[in-house]
Parts: sequence; C-alpha cells; structure tokens
Amino acid sequence: MIITTPQGVRCAGHLRECDTGLACEKTVSKAKHLLRRRDAWAYDLGAVKQMREAGVSELIINEQDEGVVYRCTLETLLERGEHIDDGCGRQIALARRYWSHHAPGQLALALGVSL
Repeated sequence: MIITTPQGVRCAGHLRECDTGLACEKTVSKAKHLLRRRDAWAYDLGAVKQMREAGVSELIINEQDEGVVYRCTLETLLERGEHIDDGCGRQIALARRYWSHHAPGQLALALGVSL
C-alpha cells in the first residue's frame, strides 16, 4: 500500500489474507517509529482511508527491534485512536495498550514447546 506523505512516497504496509479477512501488515523499528510520549503506533490518515476502501479488517505491526508482533482491528484504530499531526502529516495514533501482542517464544511457551 503506497501513500504520499509530507516526507515523500512511503509504503504503509502490505495487504494479505488473514483469519478475519484482509490485513495490512508492516515492519517497523520501535526505536524509530514508536511515539514515545503517547506510547503508541500511528498510521497516516491517507493510508487508513485506503485500507478502509480495500476492506482491511486487521492491522499487524512486526516490531523488528524486539521481535514483538502487535495486532488490532481497523475498527479499534478508528474508535480509540487519537488524530495527531506532529510534523509527519496527519495520522491516527493508537496506544499500545489497545494492541494485542506477543513476543518471541510466547507462543512456544503457551503450547509447552521448548526452543
């Protein structure tokens, strides 16, 4: 999903099928992309509009620094997200407390599998 931001043309994520329909998945660096004051992940408003038009139901963020995978519904982003413009264009930020997440090894522990 390609969008134009004040910083230029960017990839806002890749669309893929998931259990709940269509997901938009992106890989980010916590050090670079986490909004620290808000403890939130953000999406460009233009990307959110495109996701709605494409029928996206789920958002997936693969955080590469610690290997944590965050998931939420597009509906949660729209209902609980905060509209912001901190110089990176208009975005919707959703606090991490609203995302489900798992770190490497959590699934293996839940299944009783040793790595």
